[in-house]
Amino acid sequence: MAGWFRSIPRSLWWSVGIWAIVLLVCSVVRHELLQSTAFDLAIYDQVAYLMGRGETPFSTVSDMHHMGNHAAYSFFGVGLLYAIFPSIYWLFLVQAIGLAAGAIPAWALAKQAGLNPGQSLAIAWAYLLYPVVFNVNLFDFHPEVMGIAGLLGAIWLGRANRPIALALVLVWVMGCKAVLSITVAAMGAWLLLLDRKRWPGLVALGMGVGWFVVVNQAVIPAFNHGLSHDAIGRYAYLGSSVSEAALNLFLKPQLVLGKLFSGDTLIYLLLILGPLLPWFGGGRLRAWAAAAPAIGLNALSTVAEQRDLVHQYSLPILPFLLVAAIDSLAQGRWDWLDRLGSMGDRLRSWIASGRAIWVWSLIGFLALAKFGYFGSIYLAELDTWADSRAAIALIQTQERSIPANQRGGILTTADLGPHLSHRTMLRQTIATAPPPNWAEYDWVLLNLKHPGWGSTHEFAQSLDRELRSNPAYKIAFDRGGIVLFQR
Repeated sequence: MAGWFRSIPRSLWWSVGIWAIVLLVCSVVRHELLQSTAFDLAIYDQVAYLMGRGETPFSTVSDMHHMGNHAAYSFFGVGLLYAIFPSIYWLFLVQAIGLAAGAIPAWALAKQAGLNPGQSLAIAWAYLLYPVVFNVNLFDFHPEVMGIAGLLGAIWLGRANRPIALALVLVWVMGCKAVLSITVAAMGAWLLLLDRKRWPGLVALGMGVGWFVVVNQAVIPAFNHGLSHDAIGRYAYLGSSVSEAALNLFLKPQLVLGKLFSGDTLIYLLLILGPLLPWFGGGRLRAWAAAAPAIGLNALSTVAEQRDLVHQYSLPILPFLLVAAIDSLAQGRWDWLDRLGSMGDRLRSWIASGRAIWVWSLIGFLALAKFGYFGSIYLAELDTWADSRAAIALIQTQERSIPANQRGGILTTADLGPHLSHRTMLRQTIATAPPPNWAEYDWVLLNLKHPGWGSTHEFAQSLDRELRSNPAYKIAFDRGGIVLFQR
């Protein structure tokens, strides 16, 4: 292992470092533009803050204990960073490093498969430029980003027949999000049945199935009032519990086939396959089998966000698409290029050097990565930016002399919540939520011009009217559509 580590080219280290900085800067700029949201950035900032203080990691934003949410026990490591210094920027740093670091095991997998140095480095950049890697970095924070490099490394360990090291890595990976146990189990089945890696396959399959059962039947219900995770609601047409939904996949196939064979699913497949599509031409696509369950979960969900390249749901699919591309490049049949004559010879040369991989990856990134948001939707609320900042600063200034565990509760909009989440009580304004219990909140911060995700102009204005007539509150700030009430 030490020899393998020393063999990593310096250019790859530079690539990972530069891309981590790019990702970090992008997420920080988005946050400073007040475009982060309570779901999910404030959730994880709040629980990490509470972990760092040794308190119960219960998020009032989601109204869930951290372990009853996704049972992401690996996230407790982030709590240690907050114990050193509590700052939301730890989340951005962890996310940027976690995502960028995946390029190293991606390169190692290419080298393991026999690709030449140029192709191996190009594969690392194909990973870095894959649109989901960039886009998920912009979408707040999600703990599975800490496991993507581990999942790629687990594939390398499985193919290297190192079951003990594989097991240790999988403990970390599955601790990044409970649903990753499905991907781990699928990886085990692929290693066992298609890649002919007996012990690594059995280890991954056993650990994935075992943790899936334990976490859904014991861990999450224990921290969630005996209930399954509310994400099961996305599959309510299949059943009201994880076990019922899983059973109905087989008992009621008519409910499933219509979703799988639909226009939405076809478009989704084109989106996730497109950035790597030419490299599947060699036909060695067995690794797709390990990605099938995650693709199926996204295709069957009633939530459309699971079928785009903006959110985190496609991230666990990427390692196996990358492996399929690597296998096709290394062992596939490319004889069909001969039929293209001199153009085929030129393409073969470009593929062999890695240049074709670079060019196609860059095209995919430019077409599907959401860097354009910085010139469009991320600037949509500049008219209230300065006043929002002033109201936030007023709260922080007044709380400076108050012990951290005595900071008052806050009700605010989705995009302002992540700037005020270091407290035990924080909720966002949601139009469909029950009426607020005003006794819980010392502060209510509203944006009447941009009420935020989950709210409406009508709802924000109704809260404003109610609080103006509530003698328990005074107006501490009122400018440019930003209103701060203090109890």
